[in-house]
Amino acid sequence: HVETRRKVTLYRGVYPVGFSLTSTDPERIMTEAIDELRRRGAVRDGDLVILSIGEPLAKPGGTNTMKIVRVGDFSVSD
Repeated sequence: HVETRRKVTLYRGVYPVGFSLTSTDPERIMTEAIDELRRRGAVRDGDLVILSIGEPLAKPGGTNTMKIVRVGDFSVSD
């Protein structure tokens, strides 16, 4: 959400990135987020990133999830 990205930009070291969702599966969305960061050259293998997501998706009042993952180690099992 644009409003959320604007707010978290105020935090030092936080660089929010928006992208289009192609799935409703939280694990796949997190993988897509890392792929988008790679495409932009913002991260590379070995970097640590924090992924944040609210579940269920697109519904207020859900559970917030935060994962700290190492780029290159995180993948969705097919």
